[in-house]
Amino acid sequence: MGLISQLGRYAWRKWKLDGVSSSGPNEPDTVDIFPFVDAIDQQVAAITAAGNFRGEWNASSGAFPGGGTAEKGDTWLVTTAGTTGGRFFAVGDRIVALMDNASATTFAGSWGVIPANARTVVPGEDTGEGTANAIQVTTEDAVTAGTMVFFTVFRANGPGPTTVQFNGSGPAYTVKTNSGTDPAEGGLVAGLSVLGIVSGATFRLVNDQISSAIVAAAEAAQVAAEAAAASVAALISIYDTEAAASAAEISALVHAVRLNGGVAVGDGLGGLYIDQPNGRPASFASSGATARSWYRATDARGESHVGQIATRSVIPGFSNTTNKQIMSRTRHFARDQITELQLLYPNWFHNGNTETGIDGSITVSASVEYPVGEFHQVTWGGAASTAIADRTTSAPSDLLAINIPDGAEFFIRTYSTSATGILFSATEDSAHGEGAEFGPSGITDKTMGGTIADSGTNAVYGPCAIIGTMSKPSVFVIGDSRESAAGFDTPNYLSVIGHVARAIAPTCAYIDVSRGGERLAEFVASHARRIALAQYCSHVVIHMGINDFTAGQTSAGALADLDTIIGLLPNQEVWLGTVEPVTTSSDGWTSVSGQTIDAASNSARISYNNAIRSGVDGVAGYFDIADVFESARDSGKWKAPAGAPLTSDGTHQTLAGYHWGEQSGVISTSSFFVGGALKFPRFASAQEVRERRVSGLPIDPAALGLPLAFKVTKNAADQVVTTGASTKLTWAAEAFDTVNAFDLINARWTPPAGRYRLHAQVYVTVNVVDAAQFQIRIAKNGATAAEYVLRPSGTSAQSLAIDAIFEADGDDYFEAWVNLGGTGDKTVSGDVTRTYFEGHAI
Repeated sequence: MGLISQLGRYAWRKWKLDGVSSSGPNEPDTVDIFPFVDAIDQQVAAITAAGNFRGEWNASSGAFPGGGTAEKGDTWLVTTAGTTGGRFFAVGDRIVALMDNASATTFAGSWGVIPANARTVVPGEDTGEGTANAIQVTTEDAVTAGTMVFFTVFRANGPGPTTVQFNGSGPAYTVKTNSGTDPAEGGLVAGLSVLGIVSGATFRLVNDQISSAIVAAAEAAQVAAEAAAASVAALISIYDTEAAASAAEISALVHAVRLNGGVAVGDGLGGLYIDQPNGRPASFASSGATARSWYRATDARGESHVGQIATRSVIPGFSNTTNKQIMSRTRHFARDQITELQLLYPNWFHNGNTETGIDGSITVSASVEYPVGEFHQVTWGGAASTAIADRTTSAPSDLLAINIPDGAEFFIRTYSTSATGILFSATEDSAHGEGAEFGPSGITDKTMGGTIADSGTNAVYGPCAIIGTMSKPSVFVIGDSRESAAGFDTPNYLSVIGHVARAIAPTCAYIDVSRGGERLAEFVASHARRIALAQYCSHVVIHMGINDFTAGQTSAGALADLDTIIGLLPNQEVWLGTVEPVTTSSDGWTSVSGQTIDAASNSARISYNNAIRSGVDGVAGYFDIADVFESARDSGKWKAPAGAPLTSDGTHQTLAGYHWGEQSGVISTSSFFVGGALKFPRFASAQEVRERRVSGLPIDPAALGLPLAFKVTKNAADQVVTTGASTKLTWAAEAFDTVNAFDLINARWTPPAGRYRLHAQVYVTVNVVDAAQFQIRIAKNGATAAEYVLRPSGTSAQSLAIDAIFEADGDDYFEAWVNLGGTGDKTVSGDVTRTYFEGHAI
């Protein structure tokens, strides 16, 4: 359909809202008509310029005339019919070049056509010689099939069909509206300008009848509709809260009600409820003679799906056949409003090469601990435990009704017992309340309460999926040891480890199926149990491949395996991560020059990364993790920033390396919220919240609930300071560090970009000299940024403190220093109440 046709169809469309009959017939406005007229004018102007007749053209030749050099206005006459450029041309048609150097192969934009049977609009006159329903119109030109005629109606039509005859002879064409119906009585009002086209036995109006003719019918329909609406309204029940619905006597004809909230309007706990059991527990019961139970049907939270609804579902990476019982407590954060959830548990693990099992069934019981100290029993078919066959995943537990706000912390307690062994992952975060006790026997079920005596080994067992109704993205993570990160990373304030998990946990629920040592080829060979969990996630991030390259795999082979994995995920939006290098070092990776590239893997790695950057079929995008850590793109060497090295073995990141990657922002969940089939809104980042740049963006609770702050102490260990020497204060323990930005080894804090208030304080106890100069300062990137000087009065112990506001760009680091004058070395007390360094975002 050409542009003129499109504009015309739109201007003279059937209804005011296209396709919605109840919106009323459309009356073209000049806003719609002018573009149509302008398009005709442009086409006519081009054709009018067709004064350059060039000759005859054979349309079956397969190429337009002029060989690509035709000038605007050149015309040819079609003497042999045929198809060129996907368009048929009849004998007698004329083609016109609409531009200089008109294409020899493409019609659109380069060529116009004047059909052999083209007709213009024929003006006519209705002088009243006919009757109301038998119109006579006189024209100067003959009117035949396809002719478009314009005239003004002399008198209004009456009831029934209306005809029009031209020039007193020939057929009497039946007048039809633009939508193909007879005009309403009075629809062709006197003085109405009519434009129509002869089509078969009808004269089809291009414009339409006067809408006033059908106003009366519309008003009658309105009355009937309002009466019907009033009747239906009596059968639609909407209540503010559960309490209001419980107190109501709801008509027996009503089978669904809407609540605007649970306890209060707008608290996010409203939704649609039905009076038929649907496998969920009853939410409330209505009152009166029609009293009955009501069950939640769906949440009133927009587009939703059943999926992973919390952080930190990981798969077991280890087994132990000596111990037979394990009691765990794992920490999670809700990433949507939870009103009910289900848990899935694995009786399998990944050993670094394949998915395998412990050759026996296990029995699992569980509870959700929220708030802390309040336990909610999880059941399967009403039972407090479930038996899981070897190498299988449990069925989802029964729906557990529980209200956990979006962003809230909660714990899951899990007890597993088996005759053949236990399963566990090396992801325990004992600093934030996680723990597990295990043994061959004697470990009791404490899912409903009791103190868990942590066995002191980095081992916990928890659900491999926590599912509920979600209206946000949830992420499935596939990776190797750089993502599983066990033994390399330290759990952060959300208890997560690994590059992807650190980046997505503040805003997204996730399931992490990464395992150290795994190759792409091994995932292809053994994946069924993990891929089955992907159904609970909307997005996938794949960051692996280095083990393939160090094992001799080619880039082409790795990409083929990657393509196979992507094919296993047809319902998810897939993102990739580029792969970091492998090197050896002569100086502990403190410099770039001291590193030696692993030549065996680097060439394939570079080719693989560049293929990802160029675009891989079936992939939504990529995160350039390699660029964050390589000294330069494709250099094959790690960056070596001042301070702690990013790696200590040339393959895996150190804790400083994971901080480096997290602070780079290379992995951003904003892409998950603005793209994909679910089209989630993007949330403001924590950085945007800190900088007050949140206009028009929803704010994730995690960005508000965990302010960026730190405090470090000497943990009772004194520090001896040489008199008169500028000395950096050392620190032994973190009281807290919400974004893991403090480096105890180098005694420095490297926060994300923002503004901060820092405070440093010391207590000097030995060799205080009267009137000697004592100085305390905060250094930014090694240079003094704020300083306080004190001259003690007397020789008793002295406190010095400094407090100042600083700007950081994300790479800046801050340290506390002292210079204590007088005679004799000084002692800075390790008292945690008197000597400390702290700061927070402002």
